[in-house]
This record gives sequence, structure tokens and C-alpha cells, in this order.
Amino acid sequence: MSAPQADGWTRRRFLDGLAVIGPAGLLGLRPRWVAAEPPPETTTLRLDKRVNIYIAPQYVAEELLQSEGFTQARYVETGLSGAAYKALAAGEVHITLSFVGPSIMRVDVGDPIVFLAGGHAGCLNSSGRTRSAPSAT
Repeated sequence: MSAPQADGWTRRRFLDGLAVIGPAGLLGLRPRWVAAEPPPETTTLRLDKRVNIYIAPQYVAEELLQSEGFTQARYVETGLSGAAYKALAAGEVHITLSFVGPSIMRVDVGDPIVFLAGGHAGCLNSSGRTRSAPSAT
């Protein structure tokens, strides 16, 4: 009889497991991946591209979008943020990160915009300056 290894395995436990797994392979039982959802109907997304650091999460999200089944992310230059709202409403871009106030105004006039998530309003400073906390003296 053999002594158990440090992790608790013995030859007997190993052979018991092999006895269960072996016939499964002979019977053609193989593990297979199960998709939680079907792939998306649209595989290419058009994202807003502006000279603005506050939409940086869109660039980081490209890899995450690919893991969700989107094969390509195209960036469409829209210029200033006001143009991004119009491009979104016109269908020129599919996704953008923007302040919610002007987006709600676009919905109020009848533009077909869908809200997926919210962003932190403090990160969308349109002046281009970063804000710093007041220093304690």
C-alpha cells in the first residue's frame, strides 16, 4: 500500500478517477462549450472618436467587446462633443460616452437614442482642464 502524497492523492484515488474517465472517452462523451447567449447580430461597432481624454474607456473597451462577439470596432471622428450627439442620433456611430444632459435633450426632440449605462459626470469636464482637490493647509 502506498502512502498518500502531500496533496492527499494516492495511486488508488488516481486509478479510481481514471476508471471513471476512461469509459466516458470510449463512449464518445466529451466536454463541450456551452454558449450563454448567441453571438450578436451586428458584429462591427462604430464608436465615437474625439480629441478628448474622457472617452478613453471606449478605447479600453475594444478588447472586451471582442470577447462579447463583436469582431471589429471602427472609430468615427465626430469632432466636438455636440457633434457626437448628432452622429449618435443619425446612426453614424453606435456607441459613445457622453454627458447625459444633452442626450436627454436629444431624446426629448425625438432622436432614437438608447441609454446603456451611466458615466461619472465629474470626468466629463469640457474645458480640458483637470480639477484638483483643494489642498489642506
